[in-house]
Amino acid sequence: RRSSDLNMFGETRTAEIDDVIEEFFGVVPSSMYSAEELGNMAVECPQSRHYHVSEEINRLDIVDSLGRAVGLNVIGRVLVTPLYGYAMPRIRYEVGDEACPMPNCACGRPHATISRILGRTSNIFQRPDGDLYRPERGFITTARRHLGALAVQIAQINPRMIEVRYKSDPDRIVPPDEAQMTKEVIAS
Repeated sequence: RRSSDLNMFGETRTAEIDDVIEEFFGVVPSSMYSAEELGNMAVECPQSRHYHVSEEINRLDIVDSLGRAVGLNVIGRVLVTPLYGYAMPRIRYEVGDEACPMPNCACGRPHATISRILGRTSNIFQRPDGDLYRPERGFITTARRHLGALAVQIAQINPRMIEVRYKSDPDRIVPPDEAQMTKEVIAS
């Protein structure tokens, strides 16, 4: 028996991931935006694919580097104040994610709407020219495949040096083709 719903959480989704899930399961996935320490913060709208903030239990602010609210369609840092933490309140708790406030949703729900949840700011690299770069999801997958690794960690040592740390899979030792791997990792 097939489910009519497929709810996801834990990572941000891409259009490519949605296409694979829809093809395999026959349903369009939906997501909750949550954090382990805060619980559910927003749910995805089935009509717009944006997220409605769970305002009954949280106040969610999206701010710039100075802590000021950003305008609509502007990416900023996510701060959350749970409205239920009486014993140990968290006020404007920085989740570590970036997102974008949106205008009211066309579906008619009255909740604040956010979009483009980009994930943790700790996953951003800085290029030598100072620009920031957020690797796509395929970055780690491509590196794992080429290295024959169980796990991969990529750390930026400085703007000109990235270190790749990995744990080899003893059942799948693959001599890395460094030139091909470099092309694919850069492209992902």
